[in-house]
Amino acid sequence: MKWGKIIFLVAVLSSCSSVRFIKNEAEGLQYKRVISHPGQVELVTWEGVTFEKNSSPQKLRCGTEEIPLVWENQSAFALIPVSYWEKEKFVSCYIKKDQKVLDLDIVDFKFPSARIKVDKRRVFLSKKDQARVEQERKMLEGIYAQVDDHHLFQQPFGLPLESVVTSPYGEKRLFNNKKESWHLGIDFRAKVSTPIASTNSGKVVFAGDLFYTGMTIVISHGLGLYSMYGHLKELKVSTGDLVQKGDIIALSGNTGRSSAPHLHWGVKLHTHWVSGFSLINASYYLPSKGESLK
Repeated sequence: MKWGKIIFLVAVLSSCSSVRFIKNEAEGLQYKRVISHPGQVELVTWEGVTFEKNSSPQKLRCGTEEIPLVWENQSAFALIPVSYWEKEKFVSCYIKKDQKVLDLDIVDFKFPSARIKVDKRRVFLSKKDQARVEQERKMLEGIYAQVDDHHLFQQPFGLPLESVVTSPYGEKRLFNNKKESWHLGIDFRAKVSTPIASTNSGKVVFAGDLFYTGMTIVISHGLGLYSMYGHLKELKVSTGDLVQKGDIIALSGNTGRSSAPHLHWGVKLHTHWVSGFSLINASYYLPSKGESLK
């Protein structure tokens, strides 16, 4: 055999080997299709993944968003939010540049509505209150924009307290018969001074007073996932504290824009307010126990 043919054959075999390796990478995350609706958290898992740790992709690109991809042994998972305001009926997710691994089919969902009466000062704001609200909005946006590539929770998420839901997630509201709003959290009946628990392990990134939600706590759970607890009477933790699932972090109250004592529990994932109940349901299927807090 001539040297030219040998070189050509080696080149062909090398090319085939490279193509086969790329094909195996693409097969590492099998294509999946998920049906969802606005306001949901979708947990998508992949088992039997063959990527080596140092070469595995760290992000899942869904539409215009990048979602952290968590790798544990031979499995991978991503927590994907579907915005309450999502207008698209079909969203595709990719790893690398063009390897599609997931399609989200988003179906319509009808949310309830309600009329609520509160202090008119909390509905039609003075210039001073408007300035305060804007300042708080920018501060909170900065907090929620932080997306850690690791998770701080070890167990499925739980409830902040056992009680009746008085206002569900997604409720369209009319305040004082004049101003529309959308309730992107869950309200629980809670008399003043009811103990409130952290829904999972994490780090307190805000503990203080806000115009709308009154005395408020925000906990980061990693991966761009936050839980928020509002209208509190007393805070039991401070910014920077590490908490475990079930720790008592506050006592419930009636502060901020509130018509009666209760707890407002919110969940934010990649800047989207989503249903806390959907997070609880999804987290029961996590393939990993997460990282320990020390």
